[in-house]
Amino acid sequence: MRLSFKLHHRINIEYTLIIIPFFLVSILYYFLRFQFDLDFFILSIYSILQILIIGIVPFKVIKTNNFKRSFIDSIMLFVSLHFIYLLIFTLLRNFSSNTLLYAIKDYFFPICFYWYIRLSIFKKYLKMLLNFIFFLSFTVSIIYLLDFYLKGIMGEPSLIYLEKIRNLTMEKSEATSLSGTIVKGDLFNLFRFEGPLGHNSATSLFISIGVTIGIFRNLFVKNYSYLFFLTICFIALIVSANRTSIFALILSMLIHLSIYKYNSLNGYRIIKYSTFFVIFLNIVFLFLADNPFGFIFSFESLQRNLDYILFSNKEFVQLMPFFYNPILWFGVGFPIIDSDSFFIDIIRSDDFFLIQLVSIYGILFIVFLFIFFRSWYINFKVVNIKLIIQDKYIMYSYSSIVIIMLVSILHAGSLTRPQLFPLFFASLAALSVVLNSYRK
Repeated sequence: MRLSFKLHHRINIEYTLIIIPFFLVSILYYFLRFQFDLDFFILSIYSILQILIIGIVPFKVIKTNNFKRSFIDSIMLFVSLHFIYLLIFTLLRNFSSNTLLYAIKDYFFPICFYWYIRLSIFKKYLKMLLNFIFFLSFTVSIIYLLDFYLKGIMGEPSLIYLEKIRNLTMEKSEATSLSGTIVKGDLFNLFRFEGPLGHNSATSLFISIGVTIGIFRNLFVKNYSYLFFLTICFIALIVSANRTSIFALILSMLIHLSIYKYNSLNGYRIIKYSTFFVIFLNIVFLFLADNPFGFIFSFESLQRNLDYILFSNKEFVQLMPFFYNPILWFGVGFPIIDSDSFFIDIIRSDDFFLIQLVSIYGILFIVFLFIFFRSWYINFKVVNIKLIIQDKYIMYSYSSIVIIMLVSILHAGSLTRPQLFPLFFASLAALSVVLNSYRK
């Protein structure tokens, strides 16, 4: 009993002093840095937290006894080895202090964060973490709507952090920032801002994560006070006008609806939410067709993008010969480090990010994701019957986060951004904890 109390006390300290601050600094990284001129402070805190997490993981692995692996843990063991290969391969290609920092941030830290969450946290903390992520999504939504109000409605300058993000983008790319765009319409012009996460796609994706958490909380916890926060997130998602994030949210809800067939009442609630969502979109995008929303979500615009992605994507044609190159199966590293030389060039595609993901992380990584999705769906349907109501909120929310982020790779590179990649691995770890608790 005393040992259990000490363990819970230690985990509570880690949750409060490491996990929560890390997500706060990670998600609001650009906003805190540039809005309040906390450049050095935020960078220092962010780096210290990453070093702490990486340093603690080996001790947790050594001290862990009677570890019961879930199917997710088994997959993550191979992913961990694969990412270590990418780390080493990247350093061999072009060793420098800058390369080392990027390689640790992009490959080594995400897998360390998975094992840190997996070995550190109990189910009750998973629910607390989920609520905090929802709070962060609500905060991001408020900031985005404030930018929209200032610039889009009042015609005044937006918050200062956006200008500094654009300056940073142009310094690195020596080109006009593409992280935020303007869509012109007959009634008004729509500004698609970069948002607190530094890019419209990443910001809207995180807002959609808040929407799905809010929906499942209202389904299972039945705390209707969250409806206000859910509504704000929903409005911000619509205003962001990001098709990929909205499509990912809808597809995730449909996938979970297929699992809900074991419970007709919950199935009815999901149908109700989905119907309301679709009707609202139709009102905004079809009946108001003269505004930028109508253009962005018009069938003509969607068809043009699909045609480009599926039929006329020259990058895919360029990629085909590399399927015979064994290096591509294992990946060649992140393009920000070294985009050329050494067997193969990085293939970039702003319209079909999956191609770029394959060339960076390798075909094996995509295979791991496919194996995970198939195993997850099979196990989820079995465990769903046994889940108590509180665990349903945790399970469905974290699994929806994972599915939303996986769907997003078809068109956007938000998954691998430093602000969101750790959340993806933390969600996988959370699913592993819940699934493992129901093992016989």
